[in-house]
Amino acid sequence: MRKKSKSRRKPGNDGGIGSLVMSGAQEYFMTTGDQESRVWVFEDDVLSKFPLRQFSCGNEAFRIQIIDPFAGRHPLLVNHETLSREEVRIPFRPTVILDSNIVAYLHQFVTMQPILDSERRRTVEEFLKYVVRNRLDYNPFFYYMEGASRPGPLSRQSYSAFSESILRLHTMNDEYFLAYGQIRTNPRVLDKYRQEFSVNSFAELAECYAKRMVQPTDVRMEWTSKLGYAALMKAGLIHKTVKRGIIAKYVELRDFMENVFNVALGRERIFALEYFAGGFDEALPIQRGANPERVLNRIRATAWDLQLLQLPEAMLVADTEEGVYLSCIASADKALCKVARAYRVEAVMAWAPKIHVPIPVISCDLSVLSDDIGADVVDQISEMDASWGKSRAARLFAPETRISWNGLDELIGSLEKQVVGFCKS
Repeated sequence: MRKKSKSRRKPGNDGGIGSLVMSGAQEYFMTTGDQESRVWVFEDDVLSKFPLRQFSCGNEAFRIQIIDPFAGRHPLLVNHETLSREEVRIPFRPTVILDSNIVAYLHQFVTMQPILDSERRRTVEEFLKYVVRNRLDYNPFFYYMEGASRPGPLSRQSYSAFSESILRLHTMNDEYFLAYGQIRTNPRVLDKYRQEFSVNSFAELAECYAKRMVQPTDVRMEWTSKLGYAALMKAGLIHKTVKRGIIAKYVELRDFMENVFNVALGRERIFALEYFAGGFDEALPIQRGANPERVLNRIRATAWDLQLLQLPEAMLVADTEEGVYLSCIASADKALCKVARAYRVEAVMAWAPKIHVPIPVISCDLSVLSDDIGADVVDQISEMDASWGKSRAARLFAPETRISWNGLDELIGSLEKQVVGFCKS
């Protein structure tokens, strides 16, 4: 499917961040002559042409959710080309990014493992039918990214088994599955994969499929994961050592991000709010007497889990031949889904020469946290963040200096020592 993007689109009437970015981007490209950079903008009056929307199935004990970080809006491209031509045709590929646990559930579903009880199996089947019915792409590349980020090689047995299960789903007869809930191979689709990889056996196909996805950890993903890791350690130390309320703790963390990183890290701020209110303790288990190594490993894992939420904007500017990926995320992790529901992506900027490195602009809707942190706290923080956000928005199209890689490594070393010291105290 293709979308026509007309040049010099007038700002929408939503009055939101998207409109501000649209105006600023149009002025920037018309005055600078920059022909490489690009900005994707989401405005409230331009709805998505694809079936990406919030979806949920299951019960309180086990629920799979699909969350659209773009809030059902279609991306508008602003760059030199779209402002110079009458229209530009852009092919989009709607995609569901699976978290690692969803990949495991799909593997259990395909292989009929008893660990997936009948109720959970029905939930996984409902999820699958939704993505198949709406012709959404889905694959396990985040699972492989997670494996590649860990010390030591990803288990060949594990990735081969999971890949075979995903490949069986990708080569099944969709109509038969939708009608009967059973997996039956579509020979025509299977032949396409065989021709693509020049192998015949299904096991070889699965291994080739996995090898194509197992790549070294992207430098930017490593960078943002380190930022998140440092921010979460700081949040944990603030929570355990600052004898003040949620708002004061939040402001201290936000000021740390502004003054030390010069990166806002909206998702980590949302996560920290829940943590300051007494939630998510298992994700940041900093306690006196705790095993420091286990604590730090758990915080690293939490920081990596939050990377999933950044992939939709990364995929939007990725260098791919298939078209532009318009992605949402699928997860059964309650904490991750709560954070994901509390924000939306308003714009994604990619500046030359790093045109495949996204700089997202997000807005938060903290009302989803009201039951946990209190409506008054939500109102006060929202008001403070609105003023803070305007000051940052004024610098969107200006050169910015952020913490260096070496500086971040030194900061992480210092924070780790503080966490270890607290656990041993």
